[in-house]
Amino acid sequence: MNLISASLLLVTACSGPVPDAVAEPPVIAPSTSEADLDADASHAVPLDPLALPTLELGEVETLLSVDGLRLEMQPWTFGADTGTAWRVRMPRDAAMEVQAHPTVQDFAAFLPDDTGPWAALNGGFYARGASGMEAMGLVVSGGEVHSPLRKGGGSGIARWGPGPIEVLHRSAWEPGATQALQSIDRIVGDGASLVNARPGKRPTARSALATSADAVWLVALAHTDSIQETSTGVRLRRTSGLGLPLWAFADYLVSAVDAEAALNLDGAISTSLAVQTPTERFELHGELGTINALVLRPGL
Repeated sequence: MNLISASLLLVTACSGPVPDAVAEPPVIAPSTSEADLDADASHAVPLDPLALPTLELGEVETLLSVDGLRLEMQPWTFGADTGTAWRVRMPRDAAMEVQAHPTVQDFAAFLPDDTGPWAALNGGFYARGASGMEAMGLVVSGGEVHSPLRKGGGSGIARWGPGPIEVLHRSAWEPGATQALQSIDRIVGDGASLVNARPGKRPTARSALATSADAVWLVALAHTDSIQETSTGVRLRRTSGLGLPLWAFADYLVSAVDAEAALNLDGAISTSLAVQTPTERFELHGELGTINALVLRPGL
């Protein structure tokens, strides 16, 4: 199927850098882009469901499927707002690569140059530091530490090698992983949302890495008004302030992909997604670059 003609509404996540509840490293300047400090605060506090919009999900459409990689699209409705979620499913034994750079680059700079199959998603948050824009938390690529673990870098870490891809709390981190990325925040744990549902939280485009019982997912979503079709896929615009609040995104991951754990990644202006197969390519262009990226490949 032609991905471009398949109503290329697209998805992706958060916005610029977002601080954790405790800002630790002095080289990281406080961010003013978002403060979703409810993340990872045990489980969501009960709230009258009538006080909040209802998240409704449409029918899933498979756009591409090859060698264990499957690209899907799903419409969503949240109150008066509509949008699209795009998610890439891979087997639980998928391999993960963290592509890192000392400063912010165009997303294309992080993409492999082979014909795949692979899928890539924008990485973690960044902020201005002593030497310019810097990753806000732990970045390990090929066993090399590019940025240290920081309390202010977020409560969640995605790791791979040795062992399968997993999302764990920052306190459970032990050095030795081949690939690892810290981000703000761990938003699903033990199959439940970790984000308090509250009215008035800022919506935006979102992205995340999620794990379920038998799969690993790269998930992104955006508001209909942020999506513009291009000849190669989708370009996002006006992502900040349009999309879902963080708690609704966490609910989406639990409901739509049966997430057992999920790590929220940078999004909004940094949201970018690419999928490559031997015969086809899909690209989601964000509004700005990213400082790192996650690349997943089906297990060999």
